[in-house]
Amino acid sequence: VMSNGRYKSVHHRVVTNKTQKRVSVATFYSPRSEAVIGPIEELIDEQNPPLYRNYHYSEFLEEFFKQEGTRRMVKEVFEFKS
Repeated sequence: VMSNGRYKSVHHRVVTNKTQKRVSVATFYSPRSEAVIGPIEELIDEQNPPLYRNYHYSEFLEEFFKQEGTRRMVKEVFEFKS
């Protein structure tokens, strides 16, 4: 959302190694509930209009947990419909 669709994320993939132990480190960052999430203004212009509306992080969490048990499609909830 913040890159306005410009940068794509890759799916997480694990490559195992039979000769070495695997170590995983999980880190989490959560903004305040009232933090506004949306496309970065510098990435928006006439040729690249915003693809997503601004929303509060609390809206994201609500939608994320509402979709539990499904293939989560949270980002799509905040897309502008053409």
